[in-house]
Amino acid sequence: MFLGLHTVGVDASFIPSPVPEQTGRSNYVDNHRLAFAAGYESRALARHGITAGLSAQVHVLLRRETRKDPDAANPVFDEYPDSEHIFTGDFIEESAGFQTNNPGFPGFSSSGVIFAVMAWLKIATN
Repeated sequence: MFLGLHTVGVDASFIPSPVPEQTGRSNYVDNHRLAFAAGYESRALARHGITAGLSAQVHVLLRRETRKDPDAANPVFDEYPDSEHIFTGDFIEESAGFQTNNPGFPGFSSSGVIFAVMAWLKIATN
């Protein structure tokens, strides 16, 4: 919006995540976002080739819950089978049960807020 020698702008948007649910082995973390922005630019000194401005953005990363599904196409699996000691044949208790190195197992959640503030000064060089 132009206000004489000044410009003011505002914007709001919803940005959906392109990342599908992470029910299997993969753990891509991405959230739907609500984005808000506002900006101001002054051309009060434009006759001298100078413009200046300030803007800010806020992105709200909407909470996303992820749970791993044992029936997923590419499921998390037991990476360490139940084991016996190679010399004694004794059962190793720590190897019992489901064990995985997958950092997203059995599930995770993500959310957050991103802030950005920008300032600029343009000087014409012609």
